[in-house]
Amino acid sequence: MIEQLEIDRSVRQWLNEAADLIQTELKMARYQVSQKTGPTDLVTTVDQQIEVFFADKLATFYPTHQLVAEEDPTHKHQTFSGVTWILDPIDGTLNFIQQQADYAISLAIFEDGVGQLAYIFDVERRTLYSCKVGEGVFVDGVQVERRRPNPSLAESTLIMNFGIIAANYLGLATAGAQARSVRLYGVASLEMAAVITGRADAYLSRHLMPWDIAAGFIMANELGLKISRIDGTEINVLKSGSLLIASEQVHETLLHDFIMKN
Repeated sequence: MIEQLEIDRSVRQWLNEAADLIQTELKMARYQVSQKTGPTDLVTTVDQQIEVFFADKLATFYPTHQLVAEEDPTHKHQTFSGVTWILDPIDGTLNFIQQQADYAISLAIFEDGVGQLAYIFDVERRTLYSCKVGEGVFVDGVQVERRRPNPSLAESTLIMNFGIIAANYLGLATAGAQARSVRLYGVASLEMAAVITGRADAYLSRHLMPWDIAAGFIMANELGLKISRIDGTEINVLKSGSLLIASEQVHETLLHDFIMKN
């Protein structure tokens, strides 16, 4: 078994150091931006710098652990053998570039495929969502107790991608019209955190990568939330795909009253 307490201390220190690096680069405007697959799929030199920062820390302090991360193609693995860290160095890169807000460092640690530790660090707000499996989910050290644990769809706030709304994908825009409200933040980890803390009741996305969802996946399971692919099938965290995370009643309603009928 991994030494959770020791790793947790290290991660908290490294997250703060990484956040300092990000904010310094942002303040000094020293970073460069380039496209990956298109004009909305961007990477900055800061994304790359933070990934290298964590890779170097692992190589120094936990050399037997493997890293799965967004930017470096050598940080891609297909198995969960041993201890695996799944990192998004800046989740919400477009927000980082355009708004200088609503972006996060997302990190999850698995041992032989079982989630152990999870962190979502809202860098600008310096808000840390964290989880040690078996001990609960915390926001800046305060344990999460969801305010409305199982609301109906009519009482709910949904978060979903614009593409889902524009296409009324699987009838989900219709579902949104029946909900209390619909929101969109453009950063998967913080959108999952909104559901985890009860500020929203469901989050849906058509396509996310392992580093987008890994930390939120651990936290959702810790709190007993329903988390699956949009069609209700089980999630393999190392594979890309859709996401539906929700309280139990909303998950059931979205799946059976809308998704399965479309």
